[in-house]
Amino acid sequence: MIEWFVRNGVAANLLLVLILALGTHALFFRLPMEMFPDMEQEMVIISMVFRGATPVEVEEGIVTRVEEAISDLDGIERMIANAEEGRAEVRLEVEKGHDPRALLDDIKNRVDAISTFPKDVERPVYSIPQHRIQVIGVVLSADLPARALRELGERVRDDLLALPGVGHVDLMGSRPYEIAIEVRQHTLERFGIGFDTIVDAARDASKDYPAGSLKTARGEILLRTEGQAYTGEDFGRIPIIRRADGTHLTLADIAEIEDGFEEDLSYARFNGRPAVLLPIYGADNTNAVDLARDVRRYVEERRGRLPPGIKIDPWFDTSEEIAIWVDILRRNALQGGVAILLILALLLRPSVAGWIFVGIPVSFMGALALMPEFGATINVVTLFALILVLGIVVDDAIVIGENIYTHLRRGEDPTLAAIRGAHEIAVPVTLGVLTTMVAFSSLLLMEGERGVIFGQMGIVVILVLCFSLVESKLILPTHMRHVRMAIHRSSEDTPNGGSSRNRLTRIRGRIADLLEEGVQVFYQPLLARALESRFLTLSLFMGVSFVLVSFVFSGRYDFVFFPEVEGDIAWATLEMPVGTPSERTEQNLARITQAAHGLQEKYRTASGESVIRNIMVNGGWSFMFAYEGQAPHKGEVVLQLAPPIERPDFSNAELIRQWRRATGPIPGAREIAFRFDEQQTSDPIDIQFTGDDFEILTMAAAMVKERLAQYPGVFDIRDSFDVGREEIMLTLRPEAELLGLSVSDLGEQTRQAFFGAEADRFQRGRDDVRVMVRYPRSERASETNLSRMKIRTPSGVEVPLSTVAEVAIGSAYSTIRRIDRHRAINVTADIDKRNTDVNGILRDMGPFLAEIER
Repeated sequence: MIEWFVRNGVAANLLLVLILALGTHALFFRLPMEMFPDMEQEMVIISMVFRGATPVEVEEGIVTRVEEAISDLDGIERMIANAEEGRAEVRLEVEKGHDPRALLDDIKNRVDAISTFPKDVERPVYSIPQHRIQVIGVVLSADLPARALRELGERVRDDLLALPGVGHVDLMGSRPYEIAIEVRQHTLERFGIGFDTIVDAARDASKDYPAGSLKTARGEILLRTEGQAYTGEDFGRIPIIRRADGTHLTLADIAEIEDGFEEDLSYARFNGRPAVLLPIYGADNTNAVDLARDVRRYVEERRGRLPPGIKIDPWFDTSEEIAIWVDILRRNALQGGVAILLILALLLRPSVAGWIFVGIPVSFMGALALMPEFGATINVVTLFALILVLGIVVDDAIVIGENIYTHLRRGEDPTLAAIRGAHEIAVPVTLGVLTTMVAFSSLLLMEGERGVIFGQMGIVVILVLCFSLVESKLILPTHMRHVRMAIHRSSEDTPNGGSSRNRLTRIRGRIADLLEEGVQVFYQPLLARALESRFLTLSLFMGVSFVLVSFVFSGRYDFVFFPEVEGDIAWATLEMPVGTPSERTEQNLARITQAAHGLQEKYRTASGESVIRNIMVNGGWSFMFAYEGQAPHKGEVVLQLAPPIERPDFSNAELIRQWRRATGPIPGAREIAFRFDEQQTSDPIDIQFTGDDFEILTMAAAMVKERLAQYPGVFDIRDSFDVGREEIMLTLRPEAELLGLSVSDLGEQTRQAFFGAEADRFQRGRDDVRVMVRYPRSERASETNLSRMKIRTPSGVEVPLSTVAEVAIGSAYSTIRRIDRHRAINVTADIDKRNTDVNGILRDMGPFLAEIER
């Protein structure tokens, strides 16, 4: 094939043009730019809501029943369950080679067949998680009421969804809508009604009923009864009590109705002002850089149309990092290309150097042309792969080009020289490239999310090397055939000492002579001795290899899968004990924020701007870890920093150290962590204990935490177990049965009063709105309110709670984590990656952990 292409130069040139054309087309029309590749995780998630239930009730009522129903299904590698207050989640890791969608169907059939779930449990939601990276975000901030700010955010979200390439836009920092119907206990007693009366009236009167159709001569006409209430005013007009004289009392007459938001306080503040955040995700095959540019253009245009006092800003633009990697690739390609051209021009000829350099764009364009067929995109991983392979992509072309050049210098026919020069070393060069390809093919065998990410790196490197072989074997020899060798003449034979071309020839000659002398004087004698003493040579090679490998495993060198990367985001997460009032959590977040403000005033860039550009405070929810859900005892403070290039003397790690020191200890905090590494997907140290007795598990976790605290560079040590909040347990007295009361009566009436009964749920515009009936907050604030509660018997008589139930105070778990049907506790810690060897710590902890296990 080499000979055919050399003798048919048109075919070689057509192949060259075809590769460049296909690569260019793929680059501009088929390859999207994104931060990381989208991944469909090999996992199935079952989520169920049991509002108001404790973690133990969720574990017993949902988790254990789901585990029992699906435990024998094929394809489940590991089962991870979390029972939290009001919510259960079961994550099922799928065995390699098993189809997650087929497993999801099997799971759905089994779980949907369970008939013993508690009656207030909502329908299960099944999903296969899609790991998607936000492209950019938009923040709206203003001193406006919560409803007005949310409505403004929804209008901006509609605008953003209309932009080309936008796939999804979230609205974060705002609570869900809720209509609360709050009735005082003395009002219920006065009119002799219970919560059921109000719930039934609200549910029955607020409905649209289909009523069939009329079949007239003109055709069929649909009948429908309209009665759905959509606002608090609508619900307030619903009749509750009808008198004999025809008058009636409405819901508004006996209850306070608030058309607002859910009670749990969650909020966002941007630079001290109330805010909503809109993270933007691209559609499939969307160029993240173009999308971010369009969003920034929209932000600038929208800013000019907003009323005074309302600000709109871009936030967390991940496309900037993509642009940085693209610039690195461009600069590396330029610098590497110039170096290759210069060195080869000095050693061989400029024309030879030029044709060898052509192999770089041909190899890259060929890889780009086929990347879409393998599901690869342009992201930081594939860009890094291109930068990595840039240094080895022309090795085979250099060897073949130099060998053909050697034949040309001997005066051989150009066509024969090209054929012989390529044929002579085709096999060893091909084998050399194949060994490199085999080395990178190991990345294709990795599993999980890292397998998806690093698999793309392996694909890119292998494709580039494949096209490098094609170019060096089929295209390069054809072009080398046209290299003309000039007859060497000395400067004395040339008038005026020779032209500039002759001077370049003399320089090349001197360099060639020096290299030849080095080969003859040093390399060849050393090679001859090595061949004579081959056993000594082999022993020396093996000895040096053994020493180098020993250094690697000695712990002298740290191994970090994801190194810390200087970015423009740093954040602190706070977790108070479960049950902590949101007001106290807010006070502690304010303390962390105040420390950040101090750093904002203290540290400046060379241009005089603050190192900290913006500060976002999220109470009750997390932007960095949105999947963890909402809780009033959690929060975070996120800092947007100046780009690293503008603050070369102030690193993220130094900022975190200063921020942690300025904040100091927070009394009562269960966990506070400061981080800046966006690519840290998990804690460096994560030790897990499983069993059925939490008391034993907590003892083991405490011992491990104490041991980890002795290692320097280990910080943010914590475990996943929390005793949680206080719990009041009600037990039915024997005499209550004489009144006809059951445990379900006691539990349901208590739940209605303090958590609330869901009277209705309807769609209002794009939002799902719940209607909850309960006591007002003032009658749900203390144990005294509980003791004064009246329980309604089946005969309609109301009796004090204390006469029919015994009250005991204890504590409840905040979260129950289960691994493969056993309770589990994880001990995690962060480390200083620059000065701490995590592998050394884990090796040293091995005997200690084995002793605990025994």
